[in-house]
Amino acid sequence: MTYHLLQDVLDKHGYSKWHCEKVQQGVSTEVYRFQRNNQVHFLRILPQGKKPSLECSLHEQLQQHGIPVPKVVFYHDPQDTAEQGYMMVKHIGGTALTGTSVESPKDEEKLVLREAGLFLAQLQEIPVEGYGPILTERDVIFAGSPTSPAEEQTQLRMEELLSGSFISIEEYEALQQCLIEADSLGPAPHVLAHGDLRLDHIFCDQGYCTGFIDFGGMRVAGELYDLAFFKVHYPLHVPFLLEGYAQRKPLPHHWSIRIMSEATSILVQKLYKYRHASTFPNFRHRLNLFLRTT
Repeated sequence: MTYHLLQDVLDKHGYSKWHCEKVQQGVSTEVYRFQRNNQVHFLRILPQGKKPSLECSLHEQLQQHGIPVPKVVFYHDPQDTAEQGYMMVKHIGGTALTGTSVESPKDEEKLVLREAGLFLAQLQEIPVEGYGPILTERDVIFAGSPTSPAEEQTQLRMEELLSGSFISIEEYEALQQCLIEADSLGPAPHVLAHGDLRLDHIFCDQGYCTGFIDFGGMRVAGELYDLAFFKVHYPLHVPFLLEGYAQRKPLPHHWSIRIMSEATSILVQKLYKYRHASTFPNFRHRLNLFLRTT
């Protein structure tokens, strides 16, 4: 199916003379790089039945609000659940940040992270309604659930992880303490979040943040969701993202408690989802690192 889809792009959209190579294959998405002279475009092939039109529409709205994201060249929505949709975007410029959960960022990377934090705060100024994955994008971005079910789900999944011996009683109690400390603070305001903020989704050039990519996980979430997600994956990088964020938007009262609570929910969901997978040790490592930095 992918071969015929690529032929469709090459023949119908004028890319027959462009050099094409696969650059990424994730769990459900394939990415191809098209290059001709100094022009570079990227084709993302989505899972069967998933429509890229919503993500492309979000790209346009983000650009209107000054958020640097790739410009969409064209897209194709699948006509049935067996067909794959795709979208072609222009290269945003620069290269992706790199690093691991145990590496401290270099000086130039710190500058990029601070600027990325500014853009995250700017992203939150876009009006939203609801909670969870994005369903529609009009004047106000709308998500499906009126409230967050994360707290109840987190507690239940922590108990299942404990009963299945995936976490120890000491780890369970430490995670629960992170949730308890945030209980008295009430719900956080809901904002637009990238949803999958990783180093390789932040692009840079000579110490400047050129933009963000991969908005397939964009959602309406608590205002510190992206920062908490980043803390789970890159605890040594998150202080610099926070610095930039706070330059545009003051951090809320008890922000550190809120980040730890949100990060706990994110980490527990990951541990639960991958508890029987070969990658579970990776999340155990993140849990250990997270608890050492609480």
